[in-house]
Amino acid sequence: ECPILGYVIWAGDSEQSMTQVGRTPSALDTAFTFRYVSPDLEYLFIVQAENWKTRAPGAAFSGENSTTLHAVSANVPSAPTYVVRSGGSQDSIELSWGVPEFDGGSPITRYSIFVNDGQGGSHFTDAMQGVAVPYSQRSAMIYGLSSGYYYAF
Repeated sequence: ECPILGYVIWAGDSEQSMTQVGRTPSALDTAFTFRYVSPDLEYLFIVQAENWKTRAPGAAFSGENSTTLHAVSANVPSAPTYVVRSGGSQDSIELSWGVPEFDGGSPITRYSIFVNDGQGGSHFTDAMQGVAVPYSQRSAMIYGLSSGYYYAF
């Protein structure tokens, strides 16, 4: 029995064009960031476990591959359009917005809202405390604000 030493990551636009794109330093490292060559391309990925037999000089991998993973690279979407205050009170604000003009090449599934400290600070925190706004909603109520402050969202 040979312990797993790490993982080899293969990528390509078809199973015939797979090339090695990375290797984890140990079996404890199970995440890998792939830097895509071009946005809007579909990539296939395969992960293989390594042990001392597969790392030997001239050795070829003879084990089983992982399930092939399909992924489409995307860019960051543009900001939502027409962000306006649509309601609120002394300690809350309701924001509404339009769909971003560019989705980054992948469907937008949710929105996150960040707010500064209300005193002109440039540090923003999650205004929704971990609750993402579904794509179809396009408005949200933010609570816990203080009167007399100038918040940026």
